[in-house]
Amino acid sequence: MDTRTAAEETPSGDERAAAETAAAEGHTTIRFTGRFWPLFKIWLGNLLLSVITLSFYRFWGRTRVRRYLWSNFEIDGDSLEYTGTGRELFLGFLILLAALVPFFFVQGLLNILLREQPAALQISVQWALYLILIYLGGYAYYRSRRYRLSRTLWRGIRPQLSGSPWHFANLALIYLSVYALSLGLGRPWYDRALTRRLLTDIRIGSLSPTFRPRLGALFIIQAIATLIFLAAVALPFVIEAQFLAQTDDTDEIVRTLVSVFSIILLMIVPWLLLINMAYISKRYRLFAAGTALGNVTFSMTPGFWAVLRLTMGNLLLQLLLLGTGSAFTQYRTAKFYARHLKVNGKLDTAKMHQHEANETGFGDDIADVFSF
Repeated sequence: MDTRTAAEETPSGDERAAAETAAAEGHTTIRFTGRFWPLFKIWLGNLLLSVITLSFYRFWGRTRVRRYLWSNFEIDGDSLEYTGTGRELFLGFLILLAALVPFFFVQGLLNILLREQPAALQISVQWALYLILIYLGGYAYYRSRRYRLSRTLWRGIRPQLSGSPWHFANLALIYLSVYALSLGLGRPWYDRALTRRLLTDIRIGSLSPTFRPRLGALFIIQAIATLIFLAAVALPFVIEAQFLAQTDDTDEIVRTLVSVFSIILLMIVPWLLLINMAYISKRYRLFAAGTALGNVTFSMTPGFWAVLRLTMGNLLLQLLLLGTGSAFTQYRTAKFYARHLKVNGKLDTAKMHQHEANETGFGDDIADVFSF
């Protein structure tokens, strides 16, 4: 039973005004009406029960958090409903263990057998195992999104993710290779390819999103980040070459290089972080503008500082709460999307009729372990 008070359910003046304006203009309204203290009580209860049960309660605790967040996310005045269960998440965790235990057993066995082999062979095997984990991570990520969609209801409508998780894993591995080999310049292609696969695989009755974003601005921002990174990597080698021409004192050269590396890291990490926030804020805008669902289009309004506050705030919460703050980071993220995501036009619910959903029978904790 929902025990929230009327005051807790009442949205802020800004949220109410934005919703009224959108409704008056004939657009779909999005609001998040959740409040901190009810969520804090859920989080505290979950934490205590997880400690008592040696963390086994976390599956049911996560379900409680999702039900609260989903029920407070409104589209055109009607809340979402989360129908997943803790049992399903627990089953997903057991399946994960069944898959990973043999994998790590084989990895340990190979480490023993290859101990006397050349280092190049050992490194090659380790990289091959790492690529397998990345591939399974892509599979798990897609399955987790399928599960969450299949457990989400709005006006009795249950969307589904109809594609193949294996195809998504193939795509993720290919574009991740492009990303790495291009020294980061391929990041916009990587982001577009994976987002397009996820969005265009969604089925909501007879509707499916289209996704055609522009990438030019993203390539410019990413090129700046890549140039800074390459300059930072090259500078120590230039300094080393100069020292080698002037002295044979190996200890002095090493001390100087360590100092140079430390200074460079202190200088470039903040810049790369800020450039990354600029990239993400631009990506939100371009990807939303390139998405449509039937006759409905989307837009997002977050600027650089909004993305920075969300990212750094979530990171700080996780650090302060020793990794147990996911309920609050999800809460902040839901508020972020409700505030900045705009739906232009009215959703045609007549075309979003209920259909036979392509559900998965177990939960999405499998993706959390891979941290894809």
